[in-house]
Amino acid sequence: MADSDLNETELAILFEEAKLTLPVDVPTGLTEQVLADAAQIGAAYAVQDTPPKAKNLTGFRRLFAPIGGLSGALALAVFAGFGLMAGLGDPERLYSLPVMEDILAVFLVEISNPTPLDTLEYLMAES
Repeated sequence: MADSDLNETELAILFEEAKLTLPVDVPTGLTEQVLADAAQIGAAYAVQDTPPKAKNLTGFRRLFAPIGGLSGALALAVFAGFGLMAGLGDPERLYSLPVMEDILAVFLVEISNPTPLDTLEYLMAES
């Protein structure tokens, strides 16, 4: 039902009419059967009181667990090495890498094109 279908007074009248109608007779034992079925199904989803046991991690594994274990540490070391190479390396050698020229071109295009915020700052500085 959409918000525009009924206003609050019509909705209140509808609820009052519903309260005045006689309740439906429920067959004997239906409520108990529904509650018994719900208890049986609910028992299957009960939360266990004992927490799961923690894995016994050795020194290196415990040290690197927050970053994904030894494989995460290896990936971090590879990318840190690449970043160090890119930062300290010779620019001419860096540009000679086939993929690096495309990557740098994306950054240079983004830097050379002013954003709407840059244009607004320029206009505000001019006034």
